[in-house]
Amino acid sequence: MAQNLQDIPESGDIFIDTNVLVYLHGRPLPPEAKKYNKQVAYSAAIGSLLRNKRTLVTTWLGVMEVLHVHERHMFEEYKSLSTQHSLSRKDYRRNLEERARVQAELKRILREIKAYYLIIPTDPAETPIDQFVNTYTNHKYDPNDFIMIESATNCGVKDAITDDSDFHSDTRLTVYTY
Repeated sequence: MAQNLQDIPESGDIFIDTNVLVYLHGRPLPPEAKKYNKQVAYSAAIGSLLRNKRTLVTTWLGVMEVLHVHERHMFEEYKSLSTQHSLSRKDYRRNLEERARVQAELKRILREIKAYYLIIPTDPAETPIDQFVNTYTNHKYDPNDFIMIESATNCGVKDAITDDSDFHSDTRLTVYTY
């Protein structure tokens, strides 16, 4: 069941999903952007939690997803401003100037995430992957989200901030969203 961000309890660790991390640590959206209000709401909620010394939990797998998504966003932005509309991601990665720009952004994001979150390990090994497949009809997760949530709940986390409706049916969690 999903609840509003303002209903987050005053204690306990909170899992922060990848999509929220993208809103928080990706590029700031302009006020006219469709998802600007969502970005502002997540930023305010997480800022309040940090001021109150709450433990915000994510996983290394989630961090990798954030970095991948941000690189993709930078590629799409570059491509939209370029005259080379057929530019492939591989071609983009060969552009040394852009590669240095992406690296600077990825370093910033990684530095911020390391500073603000408890990052727990995720183990995409045989057992959790078997568990994902064997319980597939009991959940709505993609493989990465499944492994991240298994890792978080195994650490005792019962609350999650996410923009992903796949989390809503997980009875182990209370989900907070915009």
